[in-house]
Order: sequence, then C-alpha cells, then structure tokens
Amino acid sequence: MIADMTEENEVLTNFLFAYKAASIPFYLIYPGNNEKPAIQLPENFGSADPVLDGLAAAK
Repeated sequence: MIADMTEENEVLTNFLFAYKAASIPFYLIYPGNNEKPAIQLPENFGSADPVLDGLAAAK
C-alpha cells in the first residue's frame, strides 16, 4: 500500500492509530499465511536488519 497524508484521510488515520503509529512512513510485513499477525517495522532504520528480521519472522 502506498499512502499520502497531504490531505487528511480518516481511513488512513484510523489504520495508523490501530497500530499505534504516529505518522508515515510506516512499514508492515504481512506473512503469507493468515495465522500470523502483521509485523511492524520501526519508522526509522539505518540498515536492512529490521527488514530482514521481519521477513524471517514472517516465514
């Protein structure tokens, strides 16, 4: 999903609120099966490690 907060968007605001996210960018990894919840990545990361860890957890 790509989202833009240039204009207020109640649906997007509620989605972010559900994940306790304050702003965008906001990153989620959705596991392939529906048995695991979405994995929220940190808003800021300086390396690929959080992404790689999230992908490993999604397996």
